[in-house]
Amino acid sequence: MRKYVHYAVKIMILVVILIICGLIFWACSGEKKPEKTADVDYQIISDQEVPEEMRKLIEERKEKDFRLSFSDGNNMYLAVGYGRQETGGYSISVKEIYQAGELLYIDTELHGPMPEETAETAESTCAPWIVVKLPLNDLTVYFT
Repeated sequence: MRKYVHYAVKIMILVVILIICGLIFWACSGEKKPEKTADVDYQIISDQEVPEEMRKLIEERKEKDFRLSFSDGNNMYLAVGYGRQETGGYSISVKEIYQAGELLYIDTELHGPMPEETAETAESTCAPWIVVKLPLNDLTVYFT
């Protein structure tokens, strides 16, 4: 009888531990999106408008994923690259840029080539990147 009580206590302890672990994982599982406190004006700029120093940094990093912030003293520039892709025809869009407290969030998305582009661009590769220009600020940038 004593053996069964000891066994039952071990099972109850195990169940309690599993419940606690489950609660911890559940609490930590969802990354909550921070509350937007302000919209941010930005402009997607062309390759020719990117400051030369930043262009050099992009060239050094473009073969792999990268996230960069740069300031020329008047404006802030944010760059996102998705590294070398197997074919051409990829593009990047800015889903949103917003302020949440003292943080500036930028969310971008890589779009693959359309099926008809895949056949045309199968011979080529690309390393897509995008640069946005914003008014200079003291916010900490968070790339999502």
